[in-house]
Amino acid sequence: KTLVTYLCGEFTIGGNNPDFISVKDAAEAITTTGVSCPVVFRIRNGTYTDQVEIGNVPGSGPVNTITFESESGDSSKVMIRYSSEDEDKDFSLGLTGSSFLKFRKLSISRINGNSGLRLSGGTRNLLISNCDLGNILFLGSGNDSIVSFRNNKIGSISVNGLTEFPVRRLNIACNQFSLKNSAGLISRAVVLQGCRNSRLDSNVILSEYNQQVFEPQ
Repeated sequence: KTLVTYLCGEFTIGGNNPDFISVKDAAEAITTTGVSCPVVFRIRNGTYTDQVEIGNVPGSGPVNTITFESESGDSSKVMIRYSSEDEDKDFSLGLTGSSFLKFRKLSISRINGNSGLRLSGGTRNLLISNCDLGNILFLGSGNDSIVSFRNNKIGSISVNGLTEFPVRRLNIACNQFSLKNSAGLISRAVVLQGCRNSRLDSNVILSEYNQQVFEPQ
């Protein structure tokens, strides 16, 4: 017989005498063991260079949510930043079939690649707020739904949904998009393809060049 201890309560990541040394270690723990009550990971100031992947978390739900947030409350001081070149897994934080996750006051970016955050496999009930994010990619491989981005700084959001696997109920509100592109080229802050019942509200786009928000009908 194997005794499994579910995570429950508040935990620290990084710094002196942490519960988990890295964000990757905490992510692997919840994916492996699951949760039995709401879980909050308070991440201490520092740069975390591992690639982080979170899949389905046993026990997560409307009550048993999982939160990753900056302990200091300063997003600029907690950075998740993966730098190795990897065309197949081009992200710093990857969510695959995850649900009831929250990310608050963090910086998530990618070096030597394109996407700071990648979602796929039916990720749902996700809230990301007050974060400094790079580019965000939805692979559209499993009905991602009820995903909210609020009060963030974002590079761009690209949704590549499919007819049979549309992304549903995407809420993008009160974010600031900062576009980086070559002069004379059109750069899009938000591209929604294969997306249903989504909402864009009160976002700001900053760019020295041409800019578009693109939402196919």
